[in-house]
Amino acid sequence: MPYSDIIEEDRDGIRIVKMNRPEAKNAIGGKMAAELLDAITTFARKPDLKALVLTGAGDAAFCAGGDIKEMEAMDYRAAREFAVAAHKLVDAIEGTGKPVVSAVNGLALGAGCDLALACDLCFASQSARFGLPSLRVGVITPFGGMSRLIDRVGVSKAKSMIFTGTIIGAEEAKAIGIAYSVLPASDFLQGTVRQVHEILKRTPAAFALGKKLLVANSTSKSADEEEIELYASCFRTSDQKEGALAFRQKRDPNFTGT
Repeated sequence: MPYSDIIEEDRDGIRIVKMNRPEAKNAIGGKMAAELLDAITTFARKPDLKALVLTGAGDAAFCAGGDIKEMEAMDYRAAREFAVAAHKLVDAIEGTGKPVVSAVNGLALGAGCDLALACDLCFASQSARFGLPSLRVGVITPFGGMSRLIDRVGVSKAKSMIFTGTIIGAEEAKAIGIAYSVLPASDFLQGTVRQVHEILKRTPAAFALGKKLLVANSTSKSADEEEIELYASCFRTSDQKEGALAFRQKRDPNFTGT
């Protein structure tokens, strides 16, 4: 399919996929999610491509979360369809037997943090910021981020990040297990590519089997299915509508619990 919300570049067997909506801080909606899924599945079928780096266009954001304008118009059914598509995307990332790493350049919030967590390793720029502030707009995240965050940082830290919406820097993200490595902004993408080449020195067959085993032991289909339903249920509440409206109007939301 032709892409408009992402761009691709190949560097010596490594495919770089950039989320390409810098004017919206690379916010992800249905169109970008579909393009990313197509790009991942296409990459998986190409034997000459050995690894994939997922990053964001521009300097401000990897992905600042879901597209609030798109979410504002969603009802339960549309939200459920989006959550199903989101889980297909993270399943594709985890299902390919090749390395898929995130290169987080700037904000990785909500769905952006989820995508970073779904990748095998996360390389963070010194300017990277991670957080799950989705409750502020009346929703949970639909990209499997909660269960993956718990796997990385434990229940207590996951609760603090989700319930308070705290945004953390790159060094703290590395310290608690979200980021694998922090790289200088001046050499960020090329530095990530160099480290991916080090990974590719390992046997690809054993890597694929190891990745399959690790994914099988760290993800739960029942948790994923419950997340899809709970995300969609948020769109039956007036708080979700108020959260999206308040975000667009750049004010604090007035939640009522209904």
